[in-house]
Amino acid sequence: MLFVMQLFFLAYDNRRIVGRIGVIINRESNRKWNERVARFTHFDFIDDLNVSRKLMDAARDYARKKGMTSIRGPLGFTDMDHQGMLVEGFNELDMFITIYNHPYYIRHMMILGLKRDRLGGTPGFHSG
Repeated sequence: MLFVMQLFFLAYDNRRIVGRIGVIINRESNRKWNERVARFTHFDFIDDLNVSRKLMDAARDYARKKGMTSIRGPLGFTDMDHQGMLVEGFNELDMFITIYNHPYYIRHMMILGLKRDRLGGTPGFHSG
């Protein structure tokens, strides 16, 4: 049995990539925590709600087809990977090892129906 299942999506505007998202189903983590959660990862997009919505819809559809009841992220393949999303401190200097995203990501997450959550002490989002 595979440790994880994953699928990745790209969004295009003509031939230009304008967004991406990965969906991960970590079977071992779901077994350990007795849940059916898909993880979204590497969710990047231009400031266009149509792009972010289509990507998240694709991720949610895949998760549902695989029997998952919710989606959470951004998370990595394992519980040891970098996770979370920058939700404040955009005026601070970014460090190489830190997670960075544009401030507009937070607005998109809320419009997409995701709720703020703490992912091991790091801000993230969930739906389900």
